[in-house]
Amino acid sequence: MIRIAVFASGRGSNAIHLYQYFKGREDKQIVALYTDNPQAPVLAYFADKEVKVRVIDRNRNSAGGEPLLELLHLDRIDALALAGYLSLIPSLVVNAYPDKIINVHPSLLPKFGGKGMYGDKVHLAVLAHGERESGITLHFVNEKYDDGDIIAQRKFPVEPGETLGSIQSKIALAERELYPMVLDMVL
Repeated sequence: MIRIAVFASGRGSNAIHLYQYFKGREDKQIVALYTDNPQAPVLAYFADKEVKVRVIDRNRNSAGGEPLLELLHLDRIDALALAGYLSLIPSLVVNAYPDKIINVHPSLLPKFGGKGMYGDKVHLAVLAHGERESGITLHFVNEKYDDGDIIAQRKFPVEPGETLGSIQSKIALAERELYPMVLDMVL
């Protein structure tokens, strides 16, 4: 069985969808939730699940990644799925999991990616720049924010009169449909 750790920093809607998609499977399962936010709302969902929950210290893990890598090995993790995780994955961990760390980003990379570009900040940038299309990107993680090789993208038109809310809805639907299937396929 491929043991997957999902990483989330906030509400964790993608983490929850991934958990539900792989639940009960014998070939692949979400076996751990890692968060860098001890107040993350996603913790409440996973509190009663048969999933190892780890709250990791951003500062401690940014100093090289040894503590995080030790936890991943202790939990026998084979792959990582980032789902709204806001911290940079340390190089040591990236190198230990080549092509086994996948992220979903709410834009068509390389546009609107990089440090500090997440969630509503991305959607507002899409609107402010008058983009005619937006979407999501699934990519492998490397040592830089939103810079790894692109695995898949799903595009949709940005219609006149679009709002932050309408783009959020389109992004959420695309993520819910595409992320689990791509993760399943890649692993």
